[in-house]
Amino acid sequence: MKLLGFLIALAGSVTGSAAAQACSVTDDYRVPTNIELVAQADMILLARVDGGPGVEEALRLVQENPPAPYAIIIAPLLALKGDLPETSITIPETYIATPSEYDLAVPSNPYNLREAHADAFSGGCARSAFLEGRTVVFFLSEVEDGVLPMSYPFSRWAEDVPSQDAPWVRAIRIYADVLELPEAERQASLIATRDQLLALEDDLDAGLIAADIDRQLADWDRDMQDASPSDGDDAAYEAMRDMEAAADDLAREMEEAVEEAIREMEEEAATSPRE
Repeated sequence: MKLLGFLIALAGSVTGSAAAQACSVTDDYRVPTNIELVAQADMILLARVDGGPGVEEALRLVQENPPAPYAIIIAPLLALKGDLPETSITIPETYIATPSEYDLAVPSNPYNLREAHADAFSGGCARSAFLEGRTVVFFLSEVEDGVLPMSYPFSRWAEDVPSQDAPWVRAIRIYADVLELPEAERQASLIATRDQLLALEDDLDAGLIAADIDRQLADWDRDMQDASPSDGDDAAYEAMRDMEAAADDLAREMEEAVEEAIREMEEEAATSPRE
């Protein structure tokens, strides 16, 4: 079992932590859509990961002082929803990955707006491993003495982004703006925004965001007959699908490159003379 899985399993057996329990989902559980995440979060922060315990220190803290008090420290840079904290804050049940655990905390693919970070599928159902110095978008719930990760199983509660203009950040802004509208106007606003993005030729990010909006519309709890692109937009809609397919290809290439880099690091470590 990987260290992360062992840590979470131990935390669950000793403390009954939320992170461990989250992995026992019911058969009818549905991962929240991206717009649902935005709607349910009290605070959405773009922040830099400034430090925190490694997995061994986190395990020690779990054993010595349950419930698990281990937490990374983040420096808020931008509030996408809620108020921007004036000081650094801590995110419970998260830790800093060491170089040997890089595969748990490899940065999110900026072109994948559908799936959660790979760490969400590694045993605990929610991402908990991060690299120090990375910029991440965090979805948080406010509580009396701080914040808690809004870590629904397999959700995109914490994703690395390369910049403030990354596709994920742009999509969140769109959903936050739409959710400010009266409920009866939201679907039409999403459709209009999607069609505007489709009209932006040669903009890969716009195509990815349009595709993500389309997924939110497809999940909308109402008649979707009017949600498809209007007549005459077929070419733009097909272009959106092509851009998403190209992004998927790029994502696979990135993941293969990371896996190859990890293998090379492991081989080098195995052959290097020990002091």
